[in-house]
Amino acid sequence: MIRQSNAHSNTVVKHNIIHDGNGDEGVQLANCTNGILEYNYVFDIASPGDALNIANSSGGAIRFNEAEDIGSINGGIYCYGTTNLDIIGNILR
Repeated sequence: MIRQSNAHSNTVVKHNIIHDGNGDEGVQLANCTNGILEYNYVFDIASPGDALNIANSSGGAIRFNEAEDIGSINGGIYCYGTTNLDIIGNILR
């Protein structure tokens, strides 16, 4: 529903209500340096979508988000190809 896939630095997705997704992630930052996902509420994301995703990136954080009713078998938070990422204080149901 929110996707940044070109190379960027310091992308921030903050204070959003994201819901009723049909298929892919609620939020995905890809190819990002120091991206931040924080204080978001993500719910009702259909399979196979994850709630919060950071991919092929470096630095940044996923913190203080809440996610529920996520259809992905991978989980509410899914990260791959990413280094130096902090994941702190999230609530997943």
